[in-house]
Amino acid sequence: MNSIEFDPATRLPLNVLHENSTGWGPALLAQYGAAALEEEVLEELKEDIAACVAAGTAGAISVHAGTERDVTFVTASVRCTAPACIAHGAALDTLNALPDRSSELHTMLTATRQLASPVLLLGDIPDPAAAAWRTGVLHTAVVELAAACQHAARRTPAAAEPLASAVGAAQCRLVPGGLDIHDYPGVLTRLPADDPALWARAAALLATTFTELAAVADLEQGAAARG
Repeated sequence: MNSIEFDPATRLPLNVLHENSTGWGPALLAQYGAAALEEEVLEELKEDIAACVAAGTAGAISVHAGTERDVTFVTASVRCTAPACIAHGAALDTLNALPDRSSELHTMLTATRQLASPVLLLGDIPDPAAAAWRTGVLHTAVVELAAACQHAARRTPAAAEPLASAVGAAQCRLVPGGLDIHDYPGVLTRLPADDPALWARAAALLATTFTELAAVADLEQGAAARG
C-alpha cells in the first residue's frame, strides 16, 4: 500500500510512504514465531522497493507491531521521493476516490473535475514531487473520463462520433509524450525517473488533455439535456 505525505503548510507532496502489512493469528504465530512474521513483511517490502533503494530515493525502513482482537500485525514502511512512486501513489488515490467508470458521464465528469481542479489551479511547478503528483492525478482523471466517454458513446448513438473523436484525440496527444490512456497506471512507473523536467512536461500535457476532453463531454451533456 502506498500513500502520499504532504507538507501541512503548502499542501504539496513530500514523498510517498510505501507500506507492507501482514497479520497472523495465534496458530501461525505459535508455529513460526513473531520474528518470522517480521521477516516475511520486511522481505516483501524490500522486494517492492528494490529499485528505489538502488536509486537512493528510499529512506530507512520502520517496523511497527500491533494486535487487533487475536491477530498480530507487523507493518513495515519506508518514505520514498521517487517521482514515479509519487505519481503511482497519486494515481491510485485518485482512482479510489472516483466512481465506477461505467457510471453516467455527468457523474464521472463532475467527480474528475472535483479531483483535478485543485491540481489544475496549482499551475506548472518545477518541483519534481509536485509535478509527479499532478501527473498521477491528471492521468487518472483523463483515463477514467475517457472510459466514461466511451461508455456514453455506446449508449447514445447521437453522441458517439464526437465522444469517440475526443478520446482518440486525447490518446494521440498523450502517446508522443510517453503517456497512454490504455496502459494504466503502469505507464507512470516507466517514465524516466532521472529527468525531473519530464514530469513537469507530462503534467502540463495532461492538464491540457483533461481540459479539452472535459469540454467535449460538457458539450455532449448539454446537447443530451436539450434533447
